[in-house]
Amino acid sequence: MFDLGLEGKVAIVTGGSDGLGRATAHRLASEGAKVVICGRRADYLAEVAEELSAATGGTVVPVRADVSVADDCEGLIAATLSQFGGVDILINNAGASAAASFETVSDDAWQADFDLKVMGAVRMCRGVLPSMKARGGGSIINAAISGGKAPLARSLPTTLSRAAGLNLTKSMANEYAADNIRVNAICIGLIKSAQWDRRAGENGVDGLYDDLGARVPLGKAAVAREGEDVTVIGYGPPIAHALGVADEMQADGISVEVLDLRTIAPFDVEGVLASVRKTRRAVVVHEAVKQFGVGAEVSSVIHENLFDDLKAPVQRVGSAFSPVPFSPVLEEAFLYQRQDIADAILKAVKR
Repeated sequence: MFDLGLEGKVAIVTGGSDGLGRATAHRLASEGAKVVICGRRADYLAEVAEELSAATGGTVVPVRADVSVADDCEGLIAATLSQFGGVDILINNAGASAAASFETVSDDAWQADFDLKVMGAVRMCRGVLPSMKARGGGSIINAAISGGKAPLARSLPTTLSRAAGLNLTKSMANEYAADNIRVNAICIGLIKSAQWDRRAGENGVDGLYDDLGARVPLGKAAVAREGEDVTVIGYGPPIAHALGVADEMQADGISVEVLDLRTIAPFDVEGVLASVRKTRRAVVVHEAVKQFGVGAEVSSVIHENLFDDLKAPVQRVGSAFSPVPFSPVLEEAFLYQRQDIADAILKAVKR
């Protein structure tokens, strides 16, 4: 294990009883840091601290606190200073999933989320700064999510409060660099945690993890539908069209495999070649014009690697080569249509 230089450092981890917070506390204690964890359930928090101390051989101290409450933040910091004399590391991890459509979020829900994720971090940062300055520096890490930078629909109020947290991080990083205090944020992706266990309910968490995992491309294409006669390759909206066409073609005795690239930079070359090697025919669907873009690249890779194996030239479905339209009527004429995919499949299998 690398020596991370944490021996004897004092760390506070908010929301440290479960999930990422607990894992962080475990690692810090394993590296020799003195760790204070907080949470709202005192009995459970004490159990977790005892388990972490036993597992790591380190010091893990529980302090009951709700960081959305100003007095609790002050009490948590005071308890840490009283026991250890200072703070070197602050992990602002406390938070809860809160994702809904805009019109369904009440004023109370907005305020509660802001108090927990923004004001909780603000108060904790403000409270530890004097100690960090006196000790010659420190590190503050704010937990965030990618939705704070690129929010999806129905992801409020969390994405707004996390965006505020990212702005707080950048502002503090610039202000306190001269004091040797580093302030960073980690945009968390999909990880296993108790929140997902609770959300899964009676349906079971394993199935939920499988569904969530399918959304993480990691550079690998996914076979959305298995087939034997021809492979349709695309990503994004064309996949839904291709699946519908594939169902229709099945009635005519044509077995269509649909391959969702999911990631295009780079795209999964081996996945594409494996599918086309099986069917020996390919239709590449891309919303851009045929002469450019990832569709042209996929087509050229197939021809270059499987030219002698193909039963027919790769068929291309794309938009017309013309100026980008600005009216619904022109757009319909410019973009490919579902029937274009069907025609390309029939041409590939020569029917």
